[in-house]
Amino acid sequence: MTQTKRHWYSQLWFWVLVAIAAGILFGLVDKADALHAKWLADAFIQLIKVVTAPVIFCTVVVGIASLTSLAKAGRLALAALSHFLVATIIALTLGLLDAKFAAALNDPREINAAADRGELVASTAISEPTPVHTG
Repeated sequence: MTQTKRHWYSQLWFWVLVAIAAGILFGLVDKADALHAKWLADAFIQLIKVVTAPVIFCTVVVGIASLTSLAKAGRLALAALSHFLVATIIALTLGLLDAKFAAALNDPREINAAADRGELVASTAISEPTPVHTG
């Protein structure tokens, strides 16, 4: 059985990149409508969160069911654990770097001023710290 090569424009990765570019362009061209369409992005993220766990569970079950020996199961468990550890370390590092650079680049007063002008969703505004008075 021969497999025909699919064109690049019929691949899923291509359409994901097109959608990302379209979302960025939409946000740059019309910020007000993009803020009103935020519910769509939030719904999509929630859908991804809902689908992810069952897909991982089914993948693990099918993988375990297809094993023929206990030695393969041990190697698979070790490989999965090491991949999880590496991915967790990378994700934590990227998250910490992002938080550090985002805090350095964004002045809370400018974010609050933009929220007051209606350029941001109110939930994204950062409040000024309240001074604590010690009597």
